[in-house]
Amino acid sequence: MNYRHAYHAGNFADVFKHIILVGLITAMKQKEKPFRMIDTHSGIGMYDLLGEESLKTGEAASGIQRVIQHEVHHPWIQEYLKIIKSFNAPDTLRFYPGSPIIAQHLIRGQDKLQLCELHPQDFILLAQNVSGDDHVQVFQKNGYVSLKGFLPPIERRGLVLIDPPFEDRQEFNVIIKALQDGLKRFATGTFAIWYPIKDLQNVDQFYQSLKKLTDSEKTIIEYHTHSSLDPMGLTACGMAILNTPYYFETHLKEAMDEVLMSLKTHENSKIKIYTI
Repeated sequence: MNYRHAYHAGNFADVFKHIILVGLITAMKQKEKPFRMIDTHSGIGMYDLLGEESLKTGEAASGIQRVIQHEVHHPWIQEYLKIIKSFNAPDTLRFYPGSPIIAQHLIRGQDKLQLCELHPQDFILLAQNVSGDDHVQVFQKNGYVSLKGFLPPIERRGLVLIDPPFEDRQEFNVIIKALQDGLKRFATGTFAIWYPIKDLQNVDQFYQSLKKLTDSEKTIIEYHTHSSLDPMGLTACGMAILNTPYYFETHLKEAMDEVLMSLKTHENSKIKIYTI
């Protein structure tokens, strides 16, 4: 594995993904009953935007650095920025929390968080970054394989985030297999999958495979920074959500409208929301 998220931390895809994650966890918390969240590809949890990797690409400039300068109104985005600001000095932006730490901040005392990271060095850093919290467990395991042991959660309520680096050309197929196994064990669980959009044919095949998993509708959210795709770079990404919480659905469009307003860098930038 040679992928390092530090090169991309805080970019438009992170902002898009993490605000949706805040919305999903907020929706799960509408019921008092506890839930468990599982993050299959956790990374290190915290990123230095002034580090060598981040400065080399400068991707945060068109992501979090744009959003943090906007006056935001939607509670999901306000909560997202509140978490980020808690790790930074006033009027500065150096540290960017990943999904594990965003989730760690949002779960309640009765909830649990299970994090998987296979890369040895990243696992050590992740464990350090979330240490001292009895509600969080960290595993140096293949996140896909771990789902077989983690599901169903004893709480019978759960959110699974699948956010792989997409180094494997067969990643979409691996995700579908993991979802097939996961749904057999936990048919009512909420599954959220992030993916890059580079080849429309591959993405459409992924959608067709998602349709066959269950009879229920799946929510698709796509963010396109331009009207055309770049096979060599990332100009579009999506989130597919299975068993979408009702509260989440009722607030999604308003949140995404504001995300687009904050991130928009091109006249053809757009966010599409639909079901399949």
